[in-house]
Amino acid sequence: MNTNTHRENQEFPRDNLGKTKAQLNSLQERMKHGLIAALLGLCLSGSFSSCEDEKPNTLTHEKIEQTTPKKELSISELKKKPIDLGYNEINKEHKIHFINFPKLSQEDLIKCKLSKAEKILRCLRRKSITDAAEDKYKLPRGLLMAMMAQEGVGDPTLPNILKRKTNSETKKIEISESDGGLGLIHIQGANAEDFGLKVLQVNPNSKNSRKMKDTELGKKVIEKFNKTKDLKELSKYDDRRHPILAIDCAARFLKSKYNPKDGKDARILALNRYSGRKRTDYATKVLEYRVTIDKYSNEGTIKNIPEFTEGVQKVIERENKSQSYERFNTLIKDIEVEINGEKGSYPLYLDYNKQQCANYGLQEYINQ
Repeated sequence: MNTNTHRENQEFPRDNLGKTKAQLNSLQERMKHGLIAALLGLCLSGSFSSCEDEKPNTLTHEKIEQTTPKKELSISELKKKPIDLGYNEINKEHKIHFINFPKLSQEDLIKCKLSKAEKILRCLRRKSITDAAEDKYKLPRGLLMAMMAQEGVGDPTLPNILKRKTNSETKKIEISESDGGLGLIHIQGANAEDFGLKVLQVNPNSKNSRKMKDTELGKKVIEKFNKTKDLKELSKYDDRRHPILAIDCAARFLKSKYNPKDGKDARILALNRYSGRKRTDYATKVLEYRVTIDKYSNEGTIKNIPEFTEGVQKVIERENKSQSYERFNTLIKDIEVEINGEKGSYPLYLDYNKQQCANYGLQEYINQ
């Protein structure tokens, strides 16, 4: 016997089939009204349920926006400067008295003979800016800071230096030649203009050269630097000397070089495209700085560095086993400064500089 038929006969006993025509009509009418009610419940609640038993679907537009991923910016969108920023003294500027701080002189910075730890401890004062740019362009935490440490010493007034000379009168080391690169994360003049920044003009009556190594622009950059070391003044002539605009431009430029189809090493390849180098030395050097920065931010452990292919992963493992982080910690423990009458250690230095970042429009940048 067919079990399904047997089950149906159990659910609908034979004596129901003998109902009168009137009873059948009444049953059909009740079923009709029941179906209409069910459909009405579906329309209101989004499911087959009683309107009394179930509350209507209360999903709001705001919730939809929260779950919808942001669209990635196109190359043309990345090339637009997101905001114009200048300087506005929200937090009063004070002179920092360095009681104990490694390699302080301008000459030391021009020589750029600083250790990894010495470069990182100077760059970390700009962390609030790099964090904001990384959030804005969905870049891994600490990547821009590591690029800054690799590129320079965290000083936005210094250009990319090709040659140095000793001044015959003062006997001090000076910059004698630059390729025109500028910024906390160095970017060449032509690239900066492509990404919407105002760049110092070699000749006011003609456009700057498109050369990546522009020594003529470098001369102008050095001239301005020799006249004044005041960052507020220098940033009026070239956006690359504005701390926030320079980091934002580097972030946008790097993002434009990223191709997710490159797989695990997509970030590495983007870094090398950013630098214009075919070899991986730039990217791996950035990674070395990033290991120490990440460990400093996460109490000695690596947290924000993703897994790469075997060759790149070995660089991270080697640096993790090195003494770079320990040397950095030893260095910052000895730092002592005095700011506006208050004496303190490295955290005071960082906190003061974080407040100064606000004067360059950090909150406007974050809110934009």
